[in-house]
Amino acid sequence: METYTAFDNVFGGKTIVQNGQEVMNTTPNVLGGEDISRAGHPVGRTVPNVFEGLDIYEHGQKVAHTQKNIFGGQDVYDNGHVVASTMPDGLGGTSILSSGQTVGHMYPSVSGLETIIHHSDPLAHVNSFVMQPLIF
Repeated sequence: METYTAFDNVFGGKTIVQNGQEVMNTTPNVLGGEDISRAGHPVGRTVPNVFEGLDIYEHGQKVAHTQKNIFGGQDVYDNGHVVASTMPDGLGGTSILSSGQTVGHMYPSVSGLETIIHHSDPLAHVNSFVMQPLIF
């Protein structure tokens, strides 16, 4: 299982950390999206689109786009095909799905942080979630 945490950075974007190592930074751009860099080198950018989502560019080429879905999340399209989706999970987080399988979760943690948990077998971690008891 891999865990990533996104911290608000001084430039208004996010600093994404994996296992204590900074792996990526985002900063807002003049187009209303974000510029993405790794180790100080630009690797991509996002730009808002007419579908209430983002167009994603890598080295100047559009590689994917997102758009709102009926579940209250986003669908990720690559070459006209949905390759991933997000949806609220009912626990205050977001589930990430690919090919109909849950492949990850994003959970808010301490103020300004999001933790992204990625795993290939979602049932392997089911015992780590504690549900609040139902009160009638």
